[in-house]
Amino acid sequence: MSKKKENTSKVYKVIMAFKDKNTREVYAAGDDYEADAKRLKELQSKGYIEEVKADEQPSE
Repeated sequence: MSKKKENTSKVYKVIMAFKDKNTREVYAAGDDYEADAKRLKELQSKGYIEEVKADEQPSE
């Protein structure tokens, strides 16, 4: 009997399109975004991404 591993990582959604200065990847509004905590904080403070609350994530 195996237990399903709980996903504890936070999910961030792009709310304003941008080109990532580190990866050069272009993100459109609505895309998921993952990075280290420092980068997430930087982008969130500039209004590019927002954290998706647990109750807003689609059920699997």
